[in-house]
Amino acid sequence: KQTTKTASVMTETRVGGLDINPRTISALEQAGLHTVQDIVVLSRVELEQHTNLSLTAIDHLLQVVYPLLLPKCAIASHLPKPASVLFGDDALDRQLGDVIRCGTVVDLCGESSAGKTQLSLQLCLAVQRPKEEGGLGASAAFISSEGRFPAKRWQQLGSLCSSRFPSLRSDHVSDGLLLDHVDSPQALWATLNRSLPAVISACGVRLVVIDSIAALFRGEFAMDEKGEAAERSSVLFTIGARLKEIAAQHNVAIVCINQVSDDVALNTISTSSMKIPALGLAWTTCVNTRLIVRRLTGRDVQIKNPEDCVRQLAVVFSPFCAPTRARFYVTDVGCVGFDMTDQPVS
Repeated sequence: KQTTKTASVMTETRVGGLDINPRTISALEQAGLHTVQDIVVLSRVELEQHTNLSLTAIDHLLQVVYPLLLPKCAIASHLPKPASVLFGDDALDRQLGDVIRCGTVVDLCGESSAGKTQLSLQLCLAVQRPKEEGGLGASAAFISSEGRFPAKRWQQLGSLCSSRFPSLRSDHVSDGLLLDHVDSPQALWATLNRSLPAVISACGVRLVVIDSIAALFRGEFAMDEKGEAAERSSVLFTIGARLKEIAAQHNVAIVCINQVSDDVALNTISTSSMKIPALGLAWTTCVNTRLIVRRLTGRDVQIKNPEDCVRQLAVVFSPFCAPTRARFYVTDVGCVGFDMTDQPVS
């Protein structure tokens, strides 16, 4: 396309329209050089011979002509903003921005009951909102690998969604969610290569959730054997590359729910430990963005109201968003965020 534009400039731009000395224009036309194309095919010496112009005049002419042939540079601020899947909550979206970009793979990790599935279900609702309300007017695909899909919680969110998302109808939100189940890396690979691309194209899917990626690998490979560890890494790289390929080709956001493991502190005298994402460095290189969910309220604390159980969603790394964090709690209508300096508000 750029070659075609350049050729068009060369043939359509007349010398009379150039910002040069009128004498130079007259000399060019008398020499039969009427367009930019007629000029650029000649060397400086040939131009001098044809026009009897001085080399100084020819240099000035070429300084005007050559920039016309260069491609115009796009300014980042003028480029269209990439589509993102928002959470549908003002506080969360304000603090985290468009961290879940379409065309990328996102790792959403955290401990059990931290709120990973709650956040992913809310994304599946929010993506269905019209574009003018911050959604994408699209469907979502949810691929389960651990147990059954949380149908009761989804039905609860769907029945109450109109109070939070007025444009969504409770009896239609399930039509915008496509379900599948896999029980092994091989089954996931088959889905990624057969059914998923077709479903994305046919049903207008812009969000894919895999819950969870870690469950497929933890029981499949024995990590205490070097051979199986290497094989697991190889399979992870292959699946990760395919996920990125699907995300880029179909411009969808793929959210992979991940688990965490205990990482014993280097100080062996201490009994303290910290949580790190499962699947190790191999999986880390397969994702574009990593988010981690933590439950800040201790499990021994008595919970009387949803606001009493505070959770935190943090950006560990992302090419689009600086490391940041947002706090939220889970209610019947979904995840509700609040500013860290303020009290929770619904």
